[in-house]
Amino acid sequence: MKNIYFLIFFLLLSGILTAQKIDISEDLYLENSGSYNVIGKFNDQILFHLIQDNKVKIIAFDNKMHKKWEKDILIYNKTKANVLNVLPNQQGFVVINQRFQNRENLIEVHKYNIQANLIDSFVFNDFRMKLFAPAFFKRSENNKVVLVYEIDDYDNKSIINALALSLDSLRPIWQQTLEINNWNLNDNFSDIIINNDANAIFIKEENNGIKTLDKHKIIVLQIGKSASQLYQIPLKGIYTLDAKFKYDNTNQRLSAIGIYSNKDISKGNGYFMITIPPQYKEGKSYFHAFDNQFITSIYGEKKVSKKSLDDLKIQDIIHRKDGGLITIIEHVRKEERLNNSPTSKQLQFIFRDYFYGNSVALSLHPDGTTHWKSIFYKKQASQDDDARFCSYFLVKTPSALRFIFNDEIKRSTTVSEYLLTATGQAERHAIMNTEGQDINLRFRDAMQISANEVIVPSDDRRRVKLVKIQY
Repeated sequence: MKNIYFLIFFLLLSGILTAQKIDISEDLYLENSGSYNVIGKFNDQILFHLIQDNKVKIIAFDNKMHKKWEKDILIYNKTKANVLNVLPNQQGFVVINQRFQNRENLIEVHKYNIQANLIDSFVFNDFRMKLFAPAFFKRSENNKVVLVYEIDDYDNKSIINALALSLDSLRPIWQQTLEINNWNLNDNFSDIIINNDANAIFIKEENNGIKTLDKHKIIVLQIGKSASQLYQIPLKGIYTLDAKFKYDNTNQRLSAIGIYSNKDISKGNGYFMITIPPQYKEGKSYFHAFDNQFITSIYGEKKVSKKSLDDLKIQDIIHRKDGGLITIIEHVRKEERLNNSPTSKQLQFIFRDYFYGNSVALSLHPDGTTHWKSIFYKKQASQDDDARFCSYFLVKTPSALRFIFNDEIKRSTTVSEYLLTATGQAERHAIMNTEGQDINLRFRDAMQISANEVIVPSDDRRRVKLVKIQY
């Protein structure tokens, strides 16, 4: 009898641990030109921003997603500002915008507390050499540094104008203008990263073409407070179909995962890992060919004879404490077709179909060897919506990773998750059903606001709701 009571208690406890609490906000209305995002959670309130006509509206919600207050900020009556973004910091949030006044190009950063009251500002004059050209930005993983930059490419050279700002002090950490000959950043693949130490990393791929693979390489330029450094990773004979870079702030090195091809540049033959530790002048690369088990997990048994894969996208890189990493590779396909309806011969419309299929999680050791593989089965399809409701959101916790996604892309669907442990074991759970909820969840735009809370926006014809999932 005692064992029966213990079993009942254990089952009840298990149900409590796997249950989720769902809270949904009221409707928020967005104009066609507007954008929005969650800023973060501060004490007992969640801050959200809307940007419309370069005006910023801050809305605060309580833990049950009831609206507490709203406030308009950063409104210019005579001079319009181009709002670049709204980012969280320790005191609340900052608004970064670009404004033109008296023929000067101004980059402005305004700091607000959690009540949306202005507490500090910084203005950087004449940021660009060209008037009326937009600036861009990147932020660090710890949300303490932002890189504001512009790049001019002409006459086979690049001019990089970059400014690293502290989001806590709102003061420049460094500012540099570099002119690099025989290097055009906008050709082929490129990426830009700012790490937690305020070092900017510009990544450029050269000779990634079928006729130039003997010279194929990736060049990495790092600039910051100290002297700039240049690294090269040779990829001779390898064609890159897709790649994603991320900086490992714990182990102080740059990592990359990519899909490569040997001959047919439309078909992937395997995946590669690149690491650039600070003590090496050149990076290290490791290559793994796709095996039948990997191919079967993506395409199913009918495609087991395939020797290569196409339509693969590197979606995430998660760094392990030991210097290894976990990457998520998703099967993504986009197709376009003309409207052949006999009633519309005079007007031809292009339909765009999106397919987001199975995903594979790969865990790689620091030496590049594969630790384990885990497959997440899903089948998502949508049309003419830029795949806004497809793919997944990754929730990171100390003990596991959670992949949350819509089972089907329609108004009434089941929201599911894969729970992935550090050993590669995966379990699938149903989280909620959206039938009758009047929500369309955009998991690709979700935000994790605490160890056990996620905010997911619902977007339906510019009518926005916020859905909080609490574990």
